[in-house]
Amino acid sequence: MPRDIEYDFFVSYASADNRAGWVDAVVNELVAEHARFTGGRKATFFLDRADIRHLSHWHAEIFNKGLARSRFFLAFLSPNYFASEVCRKEWRAWIEQEISLHILTGGAAPIYFVEVPGFLSKPMLPEHEVAAKVAELCGFAPSERFTTDLCPVVKEARRRQLVNLVLPLKNAGVKALQEADLKATLATLARHIEERVEETKRADASTNRVSPYNTKFTGRLDELLELRTMLTDNRAGVIAGIHGLGGIGKTELAYTYAHAFAGVYPGGRFEVKCEYQTRLRDAVTITLGGYPEFRDHISDEERKQPEAHFAAIKRVLTQRLDALGSVLLVLDNVSDLKLLEAQQTDQLTVLGSKLHLLATTRLPAGKMVKCLTLGEMKPDDALALLDKFRPFQTDEDRAAAESIVKQLGGFALAIELVAAKLAETPSTSYAAVADGLGLADLDTLAEDASVELRRHNHEKRLAAVLGPTLTALTPEERRAMDYAALLPPDNVPLPWLKVLVTADFPALAKPGKFGDPWLVLVDRLTRLGLFTPVQEETTSTRQVKVHRLVQELLRREMTKELRELLQEVIDPLVLARVAELEKTTNWIEAAWELDPLEELAKLWDEWEHPHRGWLFSVVALRRQHLAQHTETEPLMKRALALYEMSHGQDHANVATALNNLAGLLQDTNRLAEAEPMLRRALGIYEASFGPDHPDVAIPLGNLALLLKTTNRLAEAEPLMRRALAIDEASYGPDHRNVAIGLSNLAGLLRATNRLAEAEPLYRRALAIDEKSFGPDHPHIGIDLNNLAMLLKATNRLAEAEPMLRRALGIY
Repeated sequence: MPRDIEYDFFVSYASADNRAGWVDAVVNELVAEHARFTGGRKATFFLDRADIRHLSHWHAEIFNKGLARSRFFLAFLSPNYFASEVCRKEWRAWIEQEISLHILTGGAAPIYFVEVPGFLSKPMLPEHEVAAKVAELCGFAPSERFTTDLCPVVKEARRRQLVNLVLPLKNAGVKALQEADLKATLATLARHIEERVEETKRADASTNRVSPYNTKFTGRLDELLELRTMLTDNRAGVIAGIHGLGGIGKTELAYTYAHAFAGVYPGGRFEVKCEYQTRLRDAVTITLGGYPEFRDHISDEERKQPEAHFAAIKRVLTQRLDALGSVLLVLDNVSDLKLLEAQQTDQLTVLGSKLHLLATTRLPAGKMVKCLTLGEMKPDDALALLDKFRPFQTDEDRAAAESIVKQLGGFALAIELVAAKLAETPSTSYAAVADGLGLADLDTLAEDASVELRRHNHEKRLAAVLGPTLTALTPEERRAMDYAALLPPDNVPLPWLKVLVTADFPALAKPGKFGDPWLVLVDRLTRLGLFTPVQEETTSTRQVKVHRLVQELLRREMTKELRELLQEVIDPLVLARVAELEKTTNWIEAAWELDPLEELAKLWDEWEHPHRGWLFSVVALRRQHLAQHTETEPLMKRALALYEMSHGQDHANVATALNNLAGLLQDTNRLAEAEPMLRRALGIYEASFGPDHPDVAIPLGNLALLLKTTNRLAEAEPLMRRALAIDEASYGPDHRNVAIGLSNLAGLLRATNRLAEAEPLYRRALAIDEKSFGPDHPHIGIDLNNLAMLLKATNRLAEAEPMLRRALGIY
């Protein structure tokens, strides 16, 4: 929640209703009741007594100083209230404040103050008829704009629990506030205000691993409340989905739900990345396993095997559900509907009704889960979004904005980009944007139009909106966008982008008069809505998102020659980053880069890039190095499949992939699966390079270790000796590979109680490593420990002790 909350409640009222002091009287009595309830704490409130003559004054003086700093909202409903544009604006703004406070629908109390015709009559009049009655009572003709503005406010006020003061005040006036029944009503309201304090504290304590709330989010209230109902009432597993076209706002709605109802999920809210995944358990294990709330409670042994790792994830989830309460998992961007099949979701929903799953997908998932089909934005929501970015100054601004909304047909992505452009370029008028779109032929699209036609028209709308924005970019900014279009949409690494762009524009790497020119470029692309920062555990932003549809449009506009040229620059950069990661020892700092590399491998897979298998393989090896076994296995399997598809079953690259996958299976104790892979890899290498090639030693040594682990020592020894001989012949007697082979063979000899044969091998391995790495490298510690254990076994404790102390010092 916002950290600058100053007021317990904000008073929203029409000035005309306070001329006799009625609003002041109610507020004063409420404050008195609150003090009695809290034992003397005096509630703070914001009540502006100035007549607001211009909406710019409202935003500067009322919204920024009052409403945005309050935790509760009192609305004094009356015909004058509903007739006031300012009051209606305050209702809309409060909804967004409730979302930021995590108390949607729980942070406002409408006080039914002066009777509104049809508002509470039975049956209640429809909202548009209430609007007509209000206009008639207040003496003006109801315009379409007035009715459009008023209807959602009436609808929202009716949703809330009303404090009805109409009849007492009408009969007895302000004196009625002293009557026992009314004092009890106000006392209840005072308690409700104080309860909001505790509720916002609980909501703020809910762990959040979902992308930050977009404060520019507007509208979609009906959809948010429908999701809440779906996730409350669905007893077949407590799972719901959001389905819709690309760019329609599915993910944004899911994120906003997670923030609006944080208080409902004291056990935490967690995003699960589902794109490219075919098994829900893999998506859940990989994503949740990376969050410290799960990672820090799972052992290394549990992480070694997918089954055990998933079971550990479920164990931690169960602990959170039992100790803290409900948990929300946002399954974002489900690209394979198999993830939502009952046999997959049942593995999680079996944990009980406190675990809620909310999926987003472009695919029709209604047959599998209770699904909300998200359509285009409503016109009044779209107008409110534009007004939020660039407040309307004149009636001409609003009329032009209405034209923009009509032409864009409620396409959320296009509307957001237009709004960002208007905010970024004050010299561009609403009228100029409306005239420049040229989409009048699309504004009559029927609601029941086919998905294909809607998608086609949305592509036209996006092109019309982005065209002027892209044209107005500097050459440096446009080059950044072009490179970004060829990188993973959700993981565009800014350090990579800087290297790529500054190679073409070196001035970006030099200090400028107005700060770092590269950061200025990134900031402008962010303000234009082209970049969205990615939430990271660190304070610095190293990655941004670029919407997939924006990327697709940029790629369509590229000539074949330009795309090939840019790709020829990206490929060596990726090679350099991989080489750098292979050398790193500071994985706390470097591990973030694996995500963009992995997502790039998947993107290259889509595009059939010739090096996709290699990239899958190198990312897998780095993740294996970090003991991220669950993440590693699908990457290694995909690399193997790609190599087999590209090169055939007997290629050396296939053997390398087999060896890598077998190594992972050995690490995770699946030796029976690993052995045939190692034997196949060994056969391919021998057939490809001959029996004495150095590559042959790799699967030989690995197979020998596997045989040793399964206690087949007699089979293992000749393989180890052969691998050692190959390495000595290939690299010379003092190579690091030789030291590894010596240690492996010495370990086998020790296991067969041939300690006298093992000792010189351990000593030679130690000497080679000291020569290669120096006296204080971790490898030396391992060698010292191995030799000390052998000396201990031969009862030479005086010799073993200094070695163990030295090893301890190195560690």
